[in-house]
Order: sequence, then C-alpha cells, then structure tokens
Amino acid sequence: MKCCFYCERASLSFVGIESLLAVLRTHGYEVDVVFDRNPFKAWKLLEVEMDFDDEIVGEILKTDCHVAFAYINTANFRRMSNIFSKLKKAASEIISCVGGPHATYAHEHAAGKDCFDYVCRGEGEIAILEFLGLIEGRRDTLPSGIYRMCEGKIEGAGFGTLVSDLNALPFPDKSDYYAQVPQIRDTYMIMSGRGCFNRCTFCNSTTIRQHYRDEGFNFLRRRSVNDVIEELSLAKKSYAPTFVYFCDDTFIYNKKYMNEFAGRYAEEVGIPFGCSSIPNFFDEEIIDKLVLAGLSNVEVGIQTLNAETRMNIFGRRESNDDFRRFVRMLRHRGVYVNTDHIINPWDSRESLKEQIKIYSEIRPSYINVFYLQYFPDTKVIDSALKQGLLTPDAVDAVGEGLLDSYFSGGSVGDDVSSFDDLSLFLSFTPFLPSAFVKWLLDSRMIVLLRYIPKAVALPLRAISAGMRKADFVGRSHLKALFYSFIKHLPKADPRRVADIKAVAWRKTGQSLRPAVPLRVKKT
Repeated sequence: MKCCFYCERASLSFVGIESLLAVLRTHGYEVDVVFDRNPFKAWKLLEVEMDFDDEIVGEILKTDCHVAFAYINTANFRRMSNIFSKLKKAASEIISCVGGPHATYAHEHAAGKDCFDYVCRGEGEIAILEFLGLIEGRRDTLPSGIYRMCEGKIEGAGFGTLVSDLNALPFPDKSDYYAQVPQIRDTYMIMSGRGCFNRCTFCNSTTIRQHYRDEGFNFLRRRSVNDVIEELSLAKKSYAPTFVYFCDDTFIYNKKYMNEFAGRYAEEVGIPFGCSSIPNFFDEEIIDKLVLAGLSNVEVGIQTLNAETRMNIFGRRESNDDFRRFVRMLRHRGVYVNTDHIINPWDSRESLKEQIKIYSEIRPSYINVFYLQYFPDTKVIDSALKQGLLTPDAVDAVGEGLLDSYFSGGSVGDDVSSFDDLSLFLSFTPFLPSAFVKWLLDSRMIVLLRYIPKAVALPLRAISAGMRKADFVGRSHLKALFYSFIKHLPKADPRRVADIKAVAWRKTGQSLRPAVPLRVKKT
C-alpha cells in the first residue's frame, strides 16, 4: 500500500514524523513525502505567505498514494483542513489520516471534518501499523487511539498503544527532511526519551502523561544511553552534522543517566550539542562533564518571573533564585542560554517591568518572547474560564484553530495589548546595559516603543544568530528566511541522502512490543 506524508517546511526537522517514516518503510510500506512551500511561521511577518494549497494537492496526487497522512497542530489545523478538503474533492478514494497534538487533544474537532477519514490520538508508531492493517482488511476493529466519524457519531476509544521499549524503534529516517529542507542539514535533531515530568498547565505534555496514566500506562520513557550513542555515531558518519540538538521536553535530569551520557558522548561523538532544561539541576560536577562533552546551548524554560503566576497559573515550582543560579552556572561555563517568557493576561505593567529588571540582572543570552496560546485540553484554559478571560465559545474556537501565532499575539493579543512596548523591550533586554534598562523602564519614554512594529525583534534575532554560533535555532530560522527569499533550494548529495536513509534500517527485525499497564484502568 502506497502512503504519502504531507509535512510543513519548518526550520527544524520533526523527529516524530521521521520515526513514523522509519517504522512504515522498515515494515514494507512505500512512503513519499510532500513538503510545504511556505516559510517557517516565525518569520512570516517579514514575507507575505503565499497560497500553495492547490499545488500541494497536485503533488500529493502525483504520488499515487492510497493513504495520505499529516501532522496537525492547533496553529495549522485550519490550513490542513483546507488542503485535505481540496484533496478529498480531487480524489475521494484517497484515505486520509491525521495525528499530532491537535488530533490528540481536539479529536472531536478533527474527526468532525469531512476531509479527515481517520484521526489518531497519542503515540503513533504501533497505531499507524494497526491502522493500515485495518485499511488492508487484516483486522476488523478500530485500533486503540484511532477514531472516525460514522453516521454522525464519533467511533473510537483510548490512545495509540505505547511502545514498551523505545530502544526497539528503528532509528528515525531523516533522508526526506535532509533532501528537501536545506536549513536543517547541519543540525541533527534527536530525542532521548518521551514525556515530561513537569506539570505546566499551558503545555500538552502534562495532558498526554495524565491521559495515559488514566489508562494505566506510564508515558514517561527513555532510551538507553547506548542506543542514543549508537544513533549519533551512525549520524556522525552519514549525516555529518556540525551540531546536535536533543529535543526532549527536558533533557538534563537523572544524574546517573547524565553522567554515563557525558562520558560516552565526549568519547564517541564529540559534536557541540544543545538541549532544553528547567532550572532545577545544580550538580556542577555533572554540568562540567556535559560542557566538556560539548554542551554549548541550553534553552531554559521559566515562562515568567512573576512567582504567583508561575506557581498558581502555570504550575511551575522553580523560584527566581533557582533560575538565577542555573543561568549563571551555565553562562559561567560559556554555555549559550536562551530562555522562554510567555506574555500573559495575569500580568500587570508594573509586574512585567520588575520582571524585565530581573532578566537584565540575570542576563540570559537571549529571551524568546512568546504570547500565551490556549491549546486544547490544557489546564490553563480552566483558569482563564474561571477568571472570565475566556468564554465557552472562545474555547470552542481554540478547538477550531482560530488563534494567532504565539510569535505575534497568540490567544491573548487583545488582553495584553497594553504590554506591547514592554514585550518588545523584553527581547532587547539581554543586549542592553542594566542601568539603561532600569532608566528606560522608569521613564515615560518607554511608551514610544508601542509605535514600533513587533517584527523589529526578528532582525534582532537574526543579528544575534549571526554573531553567536551557539544560537543554532536562530541560525536555522535565518537560513529558512534566506532560502524563502531567494526561492531556491540547494540540492542535497544523493549519496549522502542514501546513506542517511540506510541508518533507519540498522535495527530491522525488532518487534514493537506494546507497553504493559502498570495498574487497572480508571473507570
């Protein structure tokens, strides 16, 4: 059976999609991949987004596929619905199946669209094989986690079956992204595990862990250090990256694991790498070993320096002192530290001013300023409803994907419009002297920033990325913008693409055993 994946052309590859491609191909399915032509959303403020939907449908049709897959999130849900509606009109015989965050947490909205025949909730590697078995007539019942609309009612139950041992998965097939998305060719994206132990109310990682826990399963799993190093050793030869990024929600945890990883990575890989973390790991001996192994970039999630909002609204337990200590520990060792701040309606102007002063004192390398997005099935929506910041109709609109990008307003643009000057200034804070930051915040001149477009922050990121080699995310965004302007995608070496594809076949023959429930499912 011929399959096709439609993928966005992001600045970084999607390891989840690459894993599904490897699973399908190593199980004998022929899979083509069609990529979007629009630039990454972070930079669309600098370029008019073109309508390529008809061309994309044409490319999918050219693959002669029987099944078309796509990864949908809340931000792209409306566009994906439009593309697949056109596909269904052009070739109703093609079966469509979508997965990803929005399919998982707003499955009623996804299954309610005529253009999507099937929706997958949760983990996909086992579910996608079981789904194709259903389509091919090898099974009669819907697999766990697969939903569909039948006679006006949604059929389906549960979530995609978890893989018991992540080491049994084939290595991701990165050949398609490498061939078609040139800005990612010098960065190797990898995951050491799945799930997150944090309880952030704005994030679906908390939600998926709880859903599987209600089913009796532990979603939080990690590959062995040996499996991770084996993949990277192969990648070092075939992919030849200059940077490695661990896209785990939180990578730096578990001292025993980190200690073993640091030693093996330094000896067998030795390529500069980055990761995400939270400011709660203070073992300086382990950090020293990681830096010696090549750690050069850490994204530290803190979200807000308003302690009350961080704890009571966002569900984060770290303190400002933890954040200060963690950032200084890393920067003292020469690590590039970028942090995330979420502009949110629980803040006030005075509170945000004080937070900017603290950022100026702590001095992370860069501050990613995002606007809060209400994602389906997250706890922060409950807080917003209780406090009158959201209405039930607005929650339904979230399920339909009716929101702005978190780069330009998110779900709360109108609620925080009075912060526009401070939001812009926050992006510049790490580059300015602390005394000047304090002076401007205390003066009336700060309001003049309200008349400066938000897009000004994007060239700042570009300049920062150009000057700082460790800012690999900024450099990837910059390359994506460059290629979108010149309208030319440099071709990849076919021999290298073939070598990369071959990595996914290094672990064939291993069966994907379902996870065993830890306890009886809740009723």
